[in-house]
Amino acid sequence: MKKSIALLVALAVPSLGTAQAMDNNAKFEKALSAARDGDAATAVVLFSDLAHRNDSSAQMNLAVLTALGHGTPQDETEALFWAWRARFGGENRAIDLTKYLSRQLPAKQRAAVAKRLLEELEAAAEQGHPAAFLGMCRTENEVREPAKPVAALAWCSVAAAFEVQGAAVLRDALGMELSVEDKTKAQLNGRALFLEWCKRVPEETRPISCPDVS
Repeated sequence: MKKSIALLVALAVPSLGTAQAMDNNAKFEKALSAARDGDAATAVVLFSDLAHRNDSSAQMNLAVLTALGHGTPQDETEALFWAWRARFGGENRAIDLTKYLSRQLPAKQRAAVAKRLLEELEAAAEQGHPAAFLGMCRTENEVREPAKPVAALAWCSVAAAFEVQGAAVLRDALGMELSVEDKTKAQLNGRALFLEWCKRVPEETRPISCPDVS
């Protein structure tokens, strides 16, 4: 956990050009300063707001503070959820934290985290965010106990269809590990999920990858 604490003051946010990004960067720096100055409560509030906006660095820091119980009641289950969110968002420094927290929690709590991840990612997908499908794939493959590789492959197939970065590589890796029957089942399920999602998404936000569903 000491390594995770050190990460709290080491993270930085890339400087992007949009007004929203600049606002997020300023809020992140304010949160980081609060954490360094010992005002953990303010840091938690600010990191939490950014975490809900899918800022993976903020999710990582929120996970650390929650695991330590600084500025918020200690809750390793909640911390594990945010650590996985950060990891799914590309924050590689969350890898060690997810492993550490998973070892601290009983199977029931780890299962609750997997369930919550799937629910939130499904909600994001329903709002028109195809990248959520890759998170669902990874949840089924990396967080579920035991893993559900057929379900994972189906979701990765959907993510790859929308050209989500990294989805095709994981899809192909999963496919190589399955029997022909399970791989075919996953592909059929993935296509059905893909078409179902395309039908539900409003036309104005529907990706070009979707076929004509009119």
